[in-house]
Amino acid sequence: MDPFRPLQRRLAPLWSHPQWPRLRLLLLLLHISAIVVVACPAPVRSPSKKQWEKPSVKAEIRGWQQRLNSVGVRIDERELTDFAFETGRRWSVARNSIVMPFSAYLRAIGAPQGWYMFTAPDRFPQRFQLELVHDDGVTEPVFTLGQSHERPDLVDPAFLDEHRVRRALFQTSWSERATLFQDVCSWFERRLEQQVPTLKEVHCSQIQFQVEHPWKIEKKAPDKNTRTVRVVRGQQARPSTETRP
Repeated sequence: MDPFRPLQRRLAPLWSHPQWPRLRLLLLLLHISAIVVVACPAPVRSPSKKQWEKPSVKAEIRGWQQRLNSVGVRIDERELTDFAFETGRRWSVARNSIVMPFSAYLRAIGAPQGWYMFTAPDRFPQRFQLELVHDDGVTEPVFTLGQSHERPDLVDPAFLDEHRVRRALFQTSWSERATLFQDVCSWFERRLEQQVPTLKEVHCSQIQFQVEHPWKIEKKAPDKNTRTVRVVRGQQARPSTETRP
């Protein structure tokens, strides 16, 4: 049984109305306009200068500064950063004003744009690392996200590959919510307390490294030094600048 047949019968007079072709054209234009507008690239929802201090963003700004200087446009890195930040802020305000009239329509048809369609590669990514310390003071690695799984019996690699878990661990490196990193570490701490009787404390770290361009890798071995960006030991969070080979 066709569930749409009763609806088709009720709307049949509309299809035969002489003005239906013009109304259909207006509906098509509305739909196409809404999809095009909402597909326009948007900066982050709450841009802050703190995000622009990240190494990947600064490296991108520095690259554009060098390109502009090479064609005769003299501008320093701070001026370009301020210009890009202000341009992004104004673009975000203008885009939100344009998208707002279409929001009700997009929600009605179930087509809101709830995630970012455009992004940029992070050349200075951070990996979430988990270690545990036993009562005798011995530190044992558990896993480094996307790299190694020393204790799969404690944290299943399949669990880390689950979409929501992996997304939460990625968010700990760039989320505006400062407590997210510590909250995630506290969750692992509660889980390991039930599995490791000799557990003294849990160490959570953000290990930052640089990704080289492919053409640079062909010319020389990439720098494998990594930097511990921040650490949570038990419930106490503190910054660190430790360098590891």
